[in-house]
Order: sequence, then C-alpha cells, then structure tokens
Amino acid sequence: MAELAGVQDVDIVWLRNPFWHISVFADMTTSSDVFRGDAGSLDNLPNTGFYHVRATDRAVEMLRRWRAARARFPPNHEQAIFNEIKGELAGDLGVRIRFLDTARFGGFCQIFHSDMGAACTMHANCCFGLGNKLHDLREVLGQWRNYTGLTPEEKKTRKFMWKNPTSAVRRTKWTGRTKFSLLYLSMRPLYRL
Repeated sequence: MAELAGVQDVDIVWLRNPFWHISVFADMTTSSDVFRGDAGSLDNLPNTGFYHVRATDRAVEMLRRWRAARARFPPNHEQAIFNEIKGELAGDLGVRIRFLDTARFGGFCQIFHSDMGAACTMHANCCFGLGNKLHDLREVLGQWRNYTGLTPEEKKTRKFMWKNPTSAVRRTKWTGRTKFSLLYLSMRPLYRL
C-alpha cells in the first residue's frame, strides 16, 4: 500500500511544505499541543488539527479503533479520544506514532516560542469564532510576508518570533471538530471500514 492521507483543520495556514517533516517510518504523524522534545514519545500531547497517515493495514485498523473509541469516551471529540487511546494503539497494534515539534508546527496556544525561521504551519487554535480566526491568520500572513521579504543577512542577525494574535482567546474547554469523519469518508472507497 502506497497511498497516503493527510488531514487538517481549516484554520491552519501553510508557510512551508510540511511534508519534509513527515516521517516515512511512522504510521501516523500528528502535530502537538505540547511537544516534549522526543518525536516518538507518547508523553507528547497530540493536536489532531494536522495529521498524516500512511496507508498501512496497521493504520487502517488504528483509524477503525479510533472511531470506535468514541463510544468509550462519549463527550470527548476525536483529539481527546486519540490522546486517551494512543498508548493502546502503539502497544496493541504496534502503530508507530510521531509527533511534530511545535517550533515548526505552531499554533496560537504556544505562539510565544515559535521561531519564524523554522515555521511550516500555523494553527489558529485557542481562538474562537471564524471572524477572529480569519483576522489573526491574516496577521500571521502579514508577519510572514514581512519576514520573507528580508534579506538573508537580515534574517541571520536575529531570531524572529511571532507576535501574539490580537483576537485569540485562550481555550478553557475543548470544542468539537469533524475532520475525522471527513477522513473516514475519503478512505471508505479504498478500505472497507
């Protein structure tokens, strides 16, 4: 099986090609809310706003179990469920999960330590409302445009950090998303789930 599937929330902008950082050895590579320095550690907290799945039998079974786990964790959305079962998936199925560094795959929740020189994507998490997300993502693109307009010498003289988004509000409670069902539907013709 050589097919690949990538899924992302609609509130993510790509600044560079993120696929250069996707592990070819992992069944699933996902962005992180908290990255603890080791891409293979299950102690990382996933952010399934951006993830990539290799089309392997193991990964297909992982997706089946992830979807089925919704019944075990009723009020949670797919990201919280994945965090609950990632150990089971790795242990029982041998699923190889890699987590992406928040320095490259940043989000508004942890924007304070993201270096523009390393950034691949920016996620408008911790921001409520479509208008606020659009406003702040436009600010991100403006900052990116200013950064990419600098000469290589100017970029070397200092580390450029993102400015805090002006409309983002810190999240106090997770909200639901529907990406998982989109991936499930897109993979249905390939695999009988």
